[in-house]
Amino acid sequence: MNEEKFYKDGISKMLSTIHNVDWLLKIYSFIKVFAEDKED
Repeated sequence: MNEEKFYKDGISKMLSTIHNVDWLLKIYSFIKVFAEDKED
């Protein structure tokens, strides 16, 4: 495996991970707001 391909794969994996984390944080904050709403 050449270095350039390795870096490109690493960057695309990193970007998709960041995208997934961003998506999870949106869901988490939505659930958190919803849960706090129910507690009152």
